[in-house]
Amino acid sequence: MVILQPIKKWLIITKDSQGASERVGLLNSLEYLKAHKVLDYQVTDSERPISELEWADNIIFSRTIESQMIYVLDTALRKGKITLYYVDDRLFNVPDYCRLNHYYNSEEVQQTLRYFIKSVHQVVTCSKWLSRSYDEQYHCRSTWVQPAVKVNSKSQKNFYEDKIVIGVAGNPDYAGRLEAIKEVFLSLHGKYKKEIQFEFFGPKVSFLDAVEGLYYRPVAYRYYEMYLSRKSWDLGLAYLEDSSFDNCKYFNKYLEYSRFKIPGIYSDIPLYHRAIREGINGAIAKNTCDEWYGQIEKLIQDRNLREQLAENAYNEVVEQFSPQKGAESFIWALGSYL
Repeated sequence: MVILQPIKKWLIITKDSQGASERVGLLNSLEYLKAHKVLDYQVTDSERPISELEWADNIIFSRTIESQMIYVLDTALRKGKITLYYVDDRLFNVPDYCRLNHYYNSEEVQQTLRYFIKSVHQVVTCSKWLSRSYDEQYHCRSTWVQPAVKVNSKSQKNFYEDKIVIGVAGNPDYAGRLEAIKEVFLSLHGKYKKEIQFEFFGPKVSFLDAVEGLYYRPVAYRYYEMYLSRKSWDLGLAYLEDSSFDNCKYFNKYLEYSRFKIPGIYSDIPLYHRAIREGINGAIAKNTCDEWYGQIEKLIQDRNLREQLAENAYNEVVEQFSPQKGAESFIWALGSYL
């Protein structure tokens, strides 16, 4: 007689259950695993997790940096729970161009981060490069799980007939970064004013009025997804610095744009070279005004190329970055805890 073992219960403790970190990095994959009865899971707010600890076998603290949460971790360890710490940024060295760098780099936050890293059974990140950086910084035991996105197979791309919409999506930090290529936006607006429309979702740039751009404030991730699915952007821009901080990320912007058939132009940095093949599933631009201007102008003028890049990227995301693929990665990385 075969005795079936009960499936393990996973508790995700997070400050933002609707954030991209949780949804793309963990929950899309966990939903797939739960639907296929590989595990069970719940998500709880970081302000009231103690009552949920008894239910869980394994506990994932997601980007936890609040010192009051140390008590929750210690309680979980005393109860014999498996504890993991999920993180999708190099929180131990947040650069000046990030909006909350002073907070993240404060002594209290860094001490809390170190305590979690040193105390949990394992650190889990979103990329092998980020895992390597945590290993080097803390000499900890880490692994990584591939992010995953949901894609509607019936998704259709409807291009505007009157104007080409060029969008930038990101958190408010991106506003400062985009100042480095401000002249690109100004010059393109001057030359193609009647043909293009700039839209900014999240970053509010200083030149918004000068380029007659439309601005959309940051919202919960589920509304952000709805926005991108309904807006017919013809081109998406992803500008990041060539820094250790940015290169340890995952190429989430590629996944976000591609799942909605938005062709993208991406900074010429190691991060995007892991996903983008120039002229096939996206465009690459060195972080100079001349390069960005040239790549954007080329795609303004070539609708067929835009559609080809969008279709190729969409098909790649469907094949390689589905919740099923994320679930397979989760099992590969954390199967010993299932």
